[in-house]
Amino acid sequence: MSEKKKIILFGASDSGKDAYQRLKDKYDIVVFFDNNGAKQGEKFCDVPVVAPIPPQHFDAEFIVITSHQWKDIYEQLNRSLNIGDEKIRIGHALLEKSKLIRDITILQVDEADNGKINTDKFEIYWLLGYQCNYTCSYCFYKMKEKNVFKVSDDQLRNATNNIASLHNKKIKVDLVGGEPTIFPYYQQLIWDLEKLPNVEMIQTETNLSRSLKYFEELFSQTVNIEKLTFSASYHFEFAKQDEFIEKILLFNRYNVRIGITFMAHPDKLQEVKRFIDTCSIYETKSVAFQLAVVLDMGMPDPRYKKSDLEWINSVNDIFRKNSNKSDSGVCIKYQKDGGNIHEIKISPRRAIADGFNDFRNMQCMAGMDSIRINEKGDVFPAMCFWESSKDDFCRGKNIFNKDEQLYFDSPVICPFSCCLVPSDVRIKKR
Repeated sequence: MSEKKKIILFGASDSGKDAYQRLKDKYDIVVFFDNNGAKQGEKFCDVPVVAPIPPQHFDAEFIVITSHQWKDIYEQLNRSLNIGDEKIRIGHALLEKSKLIRDITILQVDEADNGKINTDKFEIYWLLGYQCNYTCSYCFYKMKEKNVFKVSDDQLRNATNNIASLHNKKIKVDLVGGEPTIFPYYQQLIWDLEKLPNVEMIQTETNLSRSLKYFEELFSQTVNIEKLTFSASYHFEFAKQDEFIEKILLFNRYNVRIGITFMAHPDKLQEVKRFIDTCSIYETKSVAFQLAVVLDMGMPDPRYKKSDLEWINSVNDIFRKNSNKSDSGVCIKYQKDGGNIHEIKISPRRAIADGFNDFRNMQCMAGMDSIRINEKGDVFPAMCFWESSKDDFCRGKNIFNKDEQLYFDSPVICPFSCCLVPSDVRIKKR
């Protein structure tokens, strides 16, 4: 058995604890760095906390920055301690210096859909819970140990009424997890929401593991089935191929839109290739496919060969061409070096990767045209505030309260040096 690589985590905080839980089985976490003198000399997660120094002193491969304030910490490590980019990782991603944009000022962000800027949408991003019936080896959330939050019929009725009371014309509800479909109230929530005239779309992120009978029941009792859309993932460690194909056929029969992401596990690539060939004949206007690379600390798993990654990219190119769709994204106006104003349309994930995600001190419309709901029903303006005090950003709002005003009356001033959440990047900013 090979020896674990030694790494350092920067930030003895809640996000640092999450990173520790996620990485402790794969890496030897030798020390926490933290700038807070009161924490130095103590232990956090039973690991020593010290002031930042070059990683070679600990024989460590790299440093993982776990804080939202990653740009400030990056500057400290890179410039003050002369630590190279190859030794620094942001949250879970390798920092590429060529993609770190220091000389731009972002002026405006709008969501763009196929080139058209949307101004009349309201999005509800609802985390039903962290629980999942799969324990995939590459999944971050399998490290989250959360109790199931029980929802009563009255609470569910309150939630539906609160959404119905919103006066926005076009509401999109994203139901995510964990695995949303394992929650007892999921079906009833779908049936309640799809009947609301102001709800245009209900999207579920799922591993599609529930039975064929379960989805047949869901679809057969849905009145406005055109409102349903699914973002599904296929995991070769757990999913059963024959059952999965039967579900694809069911979605086709009911004309329910579904995008399927096949997780291209590096140890199962021959199986991946065979199954992709099998499934490709089922691709239609309502069923779209893509492949996803399994990541290790935000980079392609080292078990991939170069030819493997090239094959994955080539297959995705074919899938994109077949779907004949333009990816929705964001329209960002920015100024470079204090000069001319530029405009770029880009996907949220690409905006993060390319450094178009420093919105600090901008007015963010979070809470005004979109909200984020956690597993307990607490309503936040954006996901980036989930770890913040509820008194600061939640203001006591809960979707299960009776007659709750879900939206916020004023924008927030972004306090973070970067945004690492794709759904939050899409929120309008000025």
